[in-house]
Amino acid sequence: LLTRELHVAKSILLTKQQQQKTTQTEFLTISQQLIEAQKDLPKKIETTKNDFSQQLTEKEKNYKQTCMKIAELNALKKQSTDTSHKISILAQCPTCLQQVTPDHKHRILGTEKDKITEIEEQLKQHNTASQQTELEIMQIKKQIELARQQEKEQAIAQMKVIRAEDLARRKGLLEQQNNTLIQEIQTTTAHIVTGK
Repeated sequence: LLTRELHVAKSILLTKQQQQKTTQTEFLTISQQLIEAQKDLPKKIETTKNDFSQQLTEKEKNYKQTCMKIAELNALKKQSTDTSHKISILAQCPTCLQQVTPDHKHRILGTEKDKITEIEEQLKQHNTASQQTELEIMQIKKQIELARQQEKEQAIAQMKVIRAEDLARRKGLLEQQNNTLIQEIQTTTAHIVTGK
């Protein structure tokens, strides 16, 4: 009867030793995976996509206003050019039918020429502002795309963090299981040695 109990105890001991080896191997594997996972964790990425979107909306609004002002100035320039052309070929006043003097024509043409010069200067300024705003809009769109890319990277990083945390939990459980198996092996070995 004692040899039978001894044989059962040895079988239990062998089983527990195999379990302990398997647990130890899995523990080492997970420990290595955890080290690798922690190495690959990226730093927290701060994104300000909303700020960029707000800037983009503002710049697009400014761009539209500038384009409208350019269209308005072009209309005024055309109007002044048409007035100058009509005045230059006008021989008599359409309202009072009096002869239009060259002096009067020259004064009106001078006024229209000054208007055209001022309008062209404003057009130049608004065209420059329009081009600058277009460049800024393109830069903001690039920043928004970069922010989107960073958000994707952040999501991947979050998954890596979750995986690392999961591996750390599994490592802790395996460590507890391994310690329990070691104690059971020691207890079983002590029973076999003492024969109790």
